[in-house]
Amino acid sequence: EYEAFLEKVIGYSCGFILLAIGFWKWMPAVVALGSAEKALKKSLDELESKVENRTAELVKVNEELHLEIAEHKRTKEHIESSKEYLKILFDYTPEAIYVTDLKGAFRDFNKAAEKLSGYTKEEATGKNFQELNLIKLDQIPRILFLLAKIAMGKPAGPEEFTFRHKDGTLAEIEIMGYPVTIDN
Repeated sequence: EYEAFLEKVIGYSCGFILLAIGFWKWMPAVVALGSAEKALKKSLDELESKVENRTAELVKVNEELHLEIAEHKRTKEHIESSKEYLKILFDYTPEAIYVTDLKGAFRDFNKAAEKLSGYTKEEATGKNFQELNLIKLDQIPRILFLLAKIAMGKPAGPEEFTFRHKDGTLAEIEIMGYPVTIDN
């Protein structure tokens, strides 16, 4: 029995010694693995923090863009509403209003100008006073003077002219002009 006991003690001792040697031999690898795991965890935490910060920045920028888009929509709607309002005022004011370019060609007519001249906006657009025979020939230099004044950025008139309707009837009118820049 003593021998069996000794055999067990020696066997366990050898096994323990071999286990200790193996453990001792693998210990640096285990420590390195632990250090690598810590470094990896730290890198992962840093990356997650960066992703979280960038996501927050993008969310903020996205919210700002949505606000800008909403403001742009409101502004566009306001401009469209204002354009419609001004178009109604232009078209239906009782005074004859026409818009010409610097060469005197009509670009727009309101309804009162159509009634005064006898020409529709479509008929008059692109033509001038002389082509439509609206002003007597001897008054053309005065019209040109008014256009030149407007071209220099100054208001012109009021000036009285004899205006010829499409049907040939004459009427005394007063013309005033104002320089306006219109983008197409």
